[in-house]
Amino acid sequence: MTTYRHSQTAWWLIIVLMFFVILPIVIVYVKTPAGMPTGLMLLLPGVFLLLIPLFYRLTVEVTETHINVIFGVGLIKRKILLSEIQSCEAVTNKWYWGWGIRYIGEGWMWNITGLKGVRLHYNDGRSFRIGTDQPDKLQMAITSRLKASKERV
Repeated sequence: MTTYRHSQTAWWLIIVLMFFVILPIVIVYVKTPAGMPTGLMLLLPGVFLLLIPLFYRLTVEVTETHINVIFGVGLIKRKILLSEIQSCEAVTNKWYWGWGIRYIGEGWMWNITGLKGVRLHYNDGRSFRIGTDQPDKLQMAITSRLKASKERV
């Protein structure tokens, strides 16, 4: 049973990637320089078209036993067992950490937009940050599931 589910769409990413899809196509069909291989020019839009479904959305689900963090259509995802989590806290990420999937020194961060998030503290000392525009709601959902799972033990 899912106790929390929220998705964020990265409209900025869709717009930027579509620009890099449309621009090369326009250049190829409107003003292709003599001798320029058009196949090579169309390779770039193809790559960007593949990136959109992979990274256009970040969904976070909290269930009775785990946290799912899912990018785009679901090919890139992470399942975190609640039994591995010691605690969590709402945080503000540094602006220069950016967006996407990245290692930030203290652990991994998955973020799609904005600076807010939740930091998970693992039992073994590691941490993991999930970017969200609902840090308080996500933190409450995780904390309540952690409390419920500890009461069962």
